Amino acid sequence: MLTRSMGHGEAEHLLESYARLEDGTDRLNAGSVVNLASDTNQPLFEQIIKGGGFMSDALKEMLNPEFARLKVLLADREAELADSRAEIAALKRQLAELQKTD
Repeated sequence: MLTRSMGHGEAEHLLESYARLEDGTDRLNAGSVVNLASDTNQPLFEQIIKGGGFMSDALKEMLNPEFARLKVLLADREAELADSRAEIAALKRQLAELQKTD
């Protein structure tokens, strides 16, 4: 199932199985499998999302927490980058001041 040759029916079966799970641990584990399958068969899962319907909704529901986590991670990285840029600018100003005094 986790090959690059997954068929549309297999993908739908995987998503249906995931959608039926209620236990949090089972859903988390199954979500990891769906993530791996969707990464490996990206064009197929993109087609499912674009097609709409139940499978699309199940896939979007599963991916929403991951998107939220990635947004937080991205915001953290952007803040770190802004801090680094500010530090570099301060160091450049210090260097320019030191060069003026030479």
